[in-house]
Amino acid sequence: VAAPGAGEDPGAGWNRRRDRAMLSMMLGAGLKVSEVIGIYSENVHDKDSSGSVPITISPAAAGGVVRWHQTQLRPFAVPEVLQWIDERLALKIPGPLLFPASLEGGGLNQATVYRQARGTFERAGIEVSRQGGRTLRNAFAVRELKAGGSIELVGEFLGHRKIRSTALYEV
Repeated sequence: VAAPGAGEDPGAGWNRRRDRAMLSMMLGAGLKVSEVIGIYSENVHDKDSSGSVPITISPAAAGGVVRWHQTQLRPFAVPEVLQWIDERLALKIPGPLLFPASLEGGGLNQATVYRQARGTFERAGIEVSRQGGRTLRNAFAVRELKAGGSIELVGEFLGHRKIRSTALYEV
């Protein structure tokens, strides 16, 4: 979904572009729903030499239920998220949340994110037993391990405290 062109309402369709960037962040960085709805713009860092973008996850952003950790937004998802960051700034959305509920700011409800993920799977014709945010996170973990990422590194990206939690993704 492209940003509006010259002469168009800059706010038109902003929430579709937010949702696309948010789902890209979940798939490209392995974030939980609670992490993505609480992430602040300041927790998205500059692109590194590999084309990935480091993302810092704080317990406060995720309602206190995760530990501090860093993950990497992988290059395939970077353009979508960076475009959203630019649009968010242009729209002058107040507050620190990267993915606000409205143009006035405020937090998204987890159910909204689940509905967006489910709708995306349906529109894409992807049939999986579970069509929520967890499926995007699982896909990230499996892809990272298949690409040769160590179980320790992937566990760090996911914020796991124990290696056995990450071992479940090995195929």
